Amino acid sequence: MPKKLYYMNVAETLDSMTDCLKKTWKQQLAVHALTMVFYIALALILIAPAIALVSVISALAEKGSSSYGSIIAPVAICAAITALMTCAAGSFRMSAIMTLAKQARYNERPSAPKAFKVAIRSMFRVMSVSIVSFIAFLPALAIAAIPIAFIINTLWTISTAASAPNPLTAPLTFLTDSRTAYILPTVAATVLFLTVCQLFISAILGIMYPVSLFEKRWFFGAATRGFKLVKTDFKLVLGLTAAQLISVSLISQSVQFINAIISFMPFENVLSWATWIISLLFSSLTGIFYACLYINQRVKREGFDIELNLAFLNYAYEQERGSSGDDVRRG
Repeated sequence: MPKKLYYMNVAETLDSMTDCLKKTWKQQLAVHALTMVFYIALALILIAPAIALVSVISALAEKGSSSYGSIIAPVAICAAITALMTCAAGSFRMSAIMTLAKQARYNERPSAPKAFKVAIRSMFRVMSVSIVSFIAFLPALAIAAIPIAFIINTLWTISTAASAPNPLTAPLTFLTDSRTAYILPTVAATVLFLTVCQLFISAILGIMYPVSLFEKRWFFGAATRGFKLVKTDFKLVLGLTAAQLISVSLISQSVQFINAIISFMPFENVLSWATWIISLLFSSLTGIFYACLYINQRVKREGFDIELNLAFLNYAYEQERGSSGDDVRRG
């Protein structure tokens, strides 16, 4: 039975994420290890048909005297298979992490085997959300491609003017060129634009992951249900998502900084492994956040804490009735 399950503000939600991670860190490591095994198994399963398909397409392209087809087709197939494996393994990992977070939030004993079973059964549902989230981000990437192309073209023009293949070999020309003044603001604007897009997409579509997992809904059902849960609290959800993204980003940058320091220390390999394991643990915070957000919104909008308490009381009553009936029969 969950204890002290109530609607939480931003700070309390971040605290609950840390608490869930502390309760489930051993199981989280098991999830990451099994995800790697799962990814390798997928690669071994798909590599044979991929090689056969590439061979057939390459042969057809050669017969048609198309050198482009023999090059592009294998690359496209390998990219598609890699994306499929990454999406499947990521969905499996996300489902297991959210299941463990739910167990911790309900004060249940965290169970990695149960989390694995739930992750396998719900993998394709969660994959549907992952694929749509990626598709939703494509327009932002297409828009960002314009300033990126401008930056590359400017750097290439300056480099050519300096008669050097790389602007770093002609630093004075690069720094004194008037076009350099446009590069840094363009880079900053592009990064800011992609960050804002990621924030809004995460806030809008993020809650669909736990909805799809816990309520067994596919994308369209999860989208409708998720919208109902966050539509009146979008500003708060946006703030929570921003706080979560900033926290995870700061932790990631801190781990990278520590890795940079470790590279100059003795026992570098051992310490690098330790920081890698720590970074794996903290990478679970996104899945934990979505699970906590889902429970939080259900508590506020639907009285989910009352529903759980009533279910527990009903279960306790049925158990007591069953034990009383056994005593009567024995008497």
